[in-house]
Amino acid sequence: MTLQKRHNLAQGSKIKAADVPTFDFIVEGQILRRLLDRHLQKLGKSFENVINIEYFERLPPPTPKESLIHDDWVSSVHTTEEWLLTGCYDNTLHIWDVKNLGKGRIKEAHKLKIPAHNAPVKAVTWAKTDSDVKTFISTSIDQSALIWKWDSNSNTVECVNRCCGHSQSIECVAVDQLKGLFVTGSWDTRLKVWTVDDKKQNANIQKEKEEEENENKKSKGDKVPKMTPLLTMAGHSETVGGVVWTDVSEIASASWDHTIRIWDTDIGGIKSQIAGNCAFFCISWSPLNKTLITGCADNYIRLYDPRSSECVCLFSPKAPMYDLIGHKKRVQAVDWSHSKYIISGSQDCTVKAYTAKV
Repeated sequence: MTLQKRHNLAQGSKIKAADVPTFDFIVEGQILRRLLDRHLQKLGKSFENVINIEYFERLPPPTPKESLIHDDWVSSVHTTEEWLLTGCYDNTLHIWDVKNLGKGRIKEAHKLKIPAHNAPVKAVTWAKTDSDVKTFISTSIDQSALIWKWDSNSNTVECVNRCCGHSQSIECVAVDQLKGLFVTGSWDTRLKVWTVDDKKQNANIQKEKEEEENENKKSKGDKVPKMTPLLTMAGHSETVGGVVWTDVSEIASASWDHTIRIWDTDIGGIKSQIAGNCAFFCISWSPLNKTLITGCADNYIRLYDPRSSECVCLFSPKAPMYDLIGHKKRVQAVDWSHSKYIISGSQDCTVKAYTAKV
């Protein structure tokens, strides 16, 4: 509450209800989202004990500032401070200018539509964005991962490598920018490690040598140099739903086989394993507190410390801090890489950019 509002209150002036702040409460380390007695009962606490209560001013939930319309389901999104990359079920990729997006200029924000794959896109990620020629990666149900070079000045794009090796849909991808590597996880239960820079692995690139008369029979991407993986890691028994780099030579993968596995890329094997009680659909890594957060088939979000292999916290989506309302159908992708926007993609064929009111 501002000093002016405090002064008005002291003088007996009437204050509008909208000017009076509301608060959220943290009781024994958890946000209060039910009656206090039920909250304490859930925590196994009694009113007879000393109860630690903190409070903070409740801010309005982020609201959708922009809506980007696509021709089909949006399956994946990834943003930097300047550029937004989206993948779609009509096999296409889209590049958007975040600066124009923030100014409400949707037509100017849409930089490029790329007919990328022979099947729906499953995952996208920026790999290098520190120069005018930027690199990004897309994966698809067509069993391929494509490496792209985009010149942001001329707005031209080129597919420079087609990564071949998976036998089923490639569900997820993650980049290690320090080593210039990326890892893919697939429906075929395998993880594969590749290099982002094709110049480092010329031995792994196979040039196409088909005759010119067969050109019309070729599928998309056949003219693009093929790349084979540096490393293949097997161990999961079902689909790999998510993968992240947790260190320079360490990868964590989440699978439908109810396990999280920690891999050492130097030896190409499993370092440790965390067993859950349901399928893991996605995973993310916090470099700040060295923990893994996972999305699970039982509708819970779980936090794990891979150093102890224990579930250190359990979150229920029944008690969110905010509901971000805007999509009309199932949300398939969310990204918070941008400092200002939360980006989401949905089966309603739109991408929403949420921003907090200030």
